[in-house]
Amino acid sequence: MIQRRANIYNRRRQRRNARRARERRFESAIYLLIFGLFAIAYFMPSASPTFIAAAGGVVLIGSALWQTARGWRVNIFTWLGGIALLAVVFFVTQARREMPGGMLLPIGILIGVVAASVIDGNL
Repeated sequence: MIQRRANIYNRRRQRRNARRARERRFESAIYLLIFGLFAIAYFMPSASPTFIAAAGGVVLIGSALWQTARGWRVNIFTWLGGIALLAVVFFVTQARREMPGGMLLPIGILIGVVAASVIDGNL
């Protein structure tokens, strides 16, 4: 009886560890995409700040939705950063204006999401 409980516990622990490993790999891929956006912003000075903000918002919201659909935990900063970026894009396109702060606004929000995730211990 004790051996059976130990086996059940070990199988649950293995499944939980495998799930956490998949979640970590996914989060690492998302942060690589964010760093790719940094590279685009740095190496392509002609890139539009609105494009960087829209791409960053889509990456963050898309990853949050994917993680939620899988039953994984989602960092609150992922939601907040994605919503902020998409809201800025919406207002800038509706007003037909330039991005306030230029490239610093989307890059600053993305850096803030990554930094807050590291400080919170979710990265």
